[in-house]
Amino acid sequence: MFLDGVKLQPSKVGKGRIKKWILGKDIKGLSKPAPTDIELLEDKDQPETSETRFGLYHKDLGRITGYAEAYKDLLTGKSDEWGRSHGFFVYVLGRLINVTDGHFGIKPDELRHGTFGRIRVVIHMDGLDDFLQSDRERIREGPVLADAQNILRAIFNVIRTFLDNYDDQEDAGSKLGKKLAGSSASLVRRPIIEMARAALEGRFRSSYLALPDATSKTERDNLLVELEKRGESPDTFVSDLEFIYDAARDFGIAQYDARNGVLRINGFHPFVGAFFDEFTGKTSGLPLELFAMAEVLLEAQLQQAGYNQVQVDKVMADRDQYLRDVAQGSGRRTALIVSKALHDARNDENRLEIEVVAAFTILGFDAARDGRKGKADGIARAHLSADSKGNQRRYSVTLEAKSKKTAGKAVATATVNISTIALHRDEYGSEHAIVVAPSFNTTLGDKAGIAKQIDKDRELTKANGQPKTITLITVDDLARLVRLAPVKNLGLSKIRGLFQSCRLPAECKKWVDELELTNPKRPPYKEVIDTVHQLQQKYNQAAVQYNGLRVALGMRSPAIDYSTDEELIDLCKAMAGMAAGYIFATNTTVELDQSPQNVLAAIESATKAHKESIKK
Repeated sequence: MFLDGVKLQPSKVGKGRIKKWILGKDIKGLSKPAPTDIELLEDKDQPETSETRFGLYHKDLGRITGYAEAYKDLLTGKSDEWGRSHGFFVYVLGRLINVTDGHFGIKPDELRHGTFGRIRVVIHMDGLDDFLQSDRERIREGPVLADAQNILRAIFNVIRTFLDNYDDQEDAGSKLGKKLAGSSASLVRRPIIEMARAALEGRFRSSYLALPDATSKTERDNLLVELEKRGESPDTFVSDLEFIYDAARDFGIAQYDARNGVLRINGFHPFVGAFFDEFTGKTSGLPLELFAMAEVLLEAQLQQAGYNQVQVDKVMADRDQYLRDVAQGSGRRTALIVSKALHDARNDENRLEIEVVAAFTILGFDAARDGRKGKADGIARAHLSADSKGNQRRYSVTLEAKSKKTAGKAVATATVNISTIALHRDEYGSEHAIVVAPSFNTTLGDKAGIAKQIDKDRELTKANGQPKTITLITVDDLARLVRLAPVKNLGLSKIRGLFQSCRLPAECKKWVDELELTNPKRPPYKEVIDTVHQLQQKYNQAAVQYNGLRVALGMRSPAIDYSTDEELIDLCKAMAGMAAGYIFATNTTVELDQSPQNVLAAIESATKAHKESIKK
């Protein structure tokens, strides 16, 4: 088509055809559900370059010719208002009979849109002429129509298999872009663009959108122009996909970078770590990138719907906490259960990794597995506030699990590669690393080669002004520590003493032995539980902030005073470890999900069970 002498380029010209198949030449056979009595039939009277020289033959449909094409990107778009470019095009005696029905009567849910929107199948079935209805656009229901549809299904399956293999070789960002392109702009792109506009104008603060910190009006306008341009190309709206492993504590599952279109996924979010295998398994049907993008879209859609900043932040914070709870088994596993599971996993490499992370979670850390090869098995972060002088107290620990399939065998020294463990620790910016195994070759104590390597690492890091540690602990002693922590009031600041003072398994065993002999004052379980219940009753069952709880406890008679929120956090997390599912404690709030009497009864029962397990 030309306009004023200028050739018009179709909008689909840049969609990138990947491959073309000629029926009967490139596609010589069709598998089920195609009829089994289809034969090859070549018309040798036609030129070899002719697409209709080759074809198939069916007893009722006669000779079938045509071609199929697969494209890199979706062929759908605004031009669909005038005519479609994708799907099946069935011709009878040179006339297109399915002008509006690109599926040719096949249910759309049978033909995956992400694939169907990228194909073009042009088929000539002149034998259908005898079965056309009077309007010449519909075919009589019956076996012949079913055979024709099954032939198209079989052709679709050939292209789908090819595209699946092609997509497997593409980068994750391109794959995600194609998947998102199947949704309308009003659902995906516009909400993000409008949220970016509101954030740049100072009307909204987004946690799931990355924007430059300080910009001039010109820079803001240019950014929005670029974002709008990217929004016009649905399959490239997400330019790339990245996993990050240094996100702050309040970083959710993902952020969309409005500057370059990169979707960044928090690799250490507990939900990502807990279900990484399911997300990446080809048969699981749980695409992580789509789930992460849905979180970004939720914030954007809430903002677009008119909810204010406080409401949006509350919804997103509650949802993120829910995902963390699901991942960390909150409400399902007590400290005793995790302790036993850890012990049972001693000779199973994969299970031991999982249970070591679970152990640090139940100890109060924000812990997650690392799904990457060649990295630590996990990371545990202790979120502590600064002390009275403003000194930071938070720290993190890299987790390494070393199993042995044969019970009673020690892990080889070569397996516990100290230089690699130190490298992992430093890559994550952690202060400590812990290695958990059934047993170690450290019978020589300080003279053991592995002990000398650990000491050298401590000396070097101390000399560099950033003292760091590596600690070896047995599965049994870590399991014991998990059992003891709730009843011994062992908080995150106290646990750090283990990493700082202990290097070898014997030292860890002594540290845990001494903890077991301590007899701390019984915490005011009942008073804290009753106060939480009263605050929840007063504020419509809302979760209770620790600073509010601390104030309320100080107003009791007699007063119960806590000098910092951390003391309350440690206590509430310990109660949650003993009465899982009855009380929920995060780093910011605590709430009861049962009556105070039931919560207290669960804690009393767990305390008794803990003491009995310790005696055993």
